Order: sequence, then C-alpha cells, then structure tokens
Amino acid sequence: MVAFTPNRGYPYSQPADPVDIPGDLQRLAEAVDTDVAALTANIPLRPAIRFRGTDAIAAVTFTPLNPGEELPFDFVSFDTGLPYAISGDHITIRPQLPGYYYAVATISIPRPTTGVSRNGLTVRIKKNTITFTQNTNHLQPSASDGIRTGSARAGIHMNGTTDALVVEFASTLPTPALDQYTVTERTLTLVRMSPTYP
Repeated sequence: MVAFTPNRGYPYSQPADPVDIPGDLQRLAEAVDTDVAALTANIPLRPAIRFRGTDAIAAVTFTPLNPGEELPFDFVSFDTGLPYAISGDHITIRPQLPGYYYAVATISIPRPTTGVSRNGLTVRIKKNTITFTQNTNHLQPSASDGIRTGSARAGIHMNGTTDALVVEFASTLPTPALDQYTVTERTLTLVRMSPTYP
C-alpha cells in the first residue's frame, strides 16, 4: 500500500508492497514536479530591469574638474515590470517605484590602446550626482587579459520620483592629468527588493 510523506504528500512504497521500481519512481517524480510547479507559480517576480549599452565610449577623466565619464545605455535587455524614466541621452535612470533596490553596474574594460599605465580603473554608481558605491581596480588589463569586466554593486533606497542613478567610469594616471580610456559594453541592473522607503 502506497504511503505519503507527511509534509509534501510525496508517494513512496512500503516494504510489503509489490516491487514496481519504474512505476514508483514515476509517481514520485510526477508528484515532485507538480508540487514544485505549484510552488514556483506562487512566487511573484520582483520588479527588475537591466539597461545595456554596447558601443565604444572614449571616457575622459581629469580630476577634479571631470572625475569620470557618465555612460549612456542603448536598450533594455530585460524588464519584469519595473517602470522607469530616462533622461540626458539615456544616461540618467529613474526607477518609478519607491523602495529598496539592489543595483549592479558592469563595464567591459579592454586592454588600453596606448602604452600609458593607469593606476586606477573605477566603476561607480551615482545617486543624484553623489557616488554611493564604486570599485577600483589598480591594474589595467594586460595583453593576455584581453577584456576585463569591472563592476560596482550596492543596495540603495530610491524614492520612486526624483531619485536618479548614473553609471560612471574613470581612469587615473600615476601623475594627475587628463586621461582618455575607451570602454565598451556596460550594464545597469536594478532589482526592487522591498517596497519600503526609506
């Protein structure tokens, strides 16, 4: 006689049952499959979006006058229902739902085309013109590296109206001076983790 697990109701054979290994495995697999499908169907999707840019950008840095280049995005690569507004030639992103967000920015950093050594390659995310997270790599890609991906990530509260995000890249020389560094693909992914603000 078939028994069932107490929590999820999965079928299993008892010692006195006739041996039917293929049938028992099929019944168990189908019960698990049906149960998991029902569970996942009830998990709501978090509002999330990913912006992407693919063209090469010559990022100019000259601290303190121009601490980095704000990077534009060309299109949305996925969107699970997060309303947003864009301004400034697709540079500034304003999520239109208040809440707590997880933000991840990535930038593809190729090997430099000049022989100049940089002592810092920085990816930063700014909220309302103020840096709220950044990550700096102190070694530029070598000939064997090809392209590196720099990234910055953090959680942040957004008010859903005026709060805006910008992704910026900066390169710094050992002796402060004007620098130009070409970067390629970049992304900004936003996931609304909670509707609570602040």
